[in-house]
Amino acid sequence: MLKRILLFFVLIAFFSLTLTAQTPKSHWVDSVFNAMSTDEKIGQLFMLTIPAHATAEVIQGIKDDVKTHDVGGIVFQQESPYHQAAVTKLLQSAASFPLLVGQDGEWGVSQRVDSTIGFPRPLVLGAIQEDSLIYRMGRETARHMKLLGLNLTFAPLADVNNDPQDPLISYRSYGENKVNVANKATAYMRGLQ
Repeated sequence: MLKRILLFFVLIAFFSLTLTAQTPKSHWVDSVFNAMSTDEKIGQLFMLTIPAHATAEVIQGIKDDVKTHDVGGIVFQQESPYHQAAVTKLLQSAASFPLLVGQDGEWGVSQRVDSTIGFPRPLVLGAIQEDSLIYRMGRETARHMKLLGLNLTFAPLADVNNDPQDPLISYRSYGENKVNVANKATAYMRGLQ
């Protein structure tokens, strides 16, 4: 009985230490967050859209907003790889806090970045029997994202295509079978991680 009580207290002590221990990264995040003003914290909730093939004047305006309002991130619409990487670097250098950089990537970075490798649309991928291929596509997409300085993709779309006439879903869905859609979306997400 005494051994069980002792084991119980040892386990409680272990789990309480584990739950309260911080990694160096989380300690850094907490220290930065606690040093932010209320306006800076509010600014971190916003992401600015970089319009398709943005001009130097538009980029300068976004850079000014990043500096002035301490925005949390940027979202690219349509770019060339070189220009997107250059704009990301420019805006990161203007930011007080690291920016979250994102874009749509349901069929890889080619959805928003020209002259990059394009993967099949999700509707085509829904017919693939082997989900490990979709996982590998997710891994390759993550590698491309890293090269471009992206750390967030608004993908995969996990909608079930239950209305073939809906132009917003159609080829962006893995199909009409909810289990197949869930499996394919999960495989892609795991690959992205």
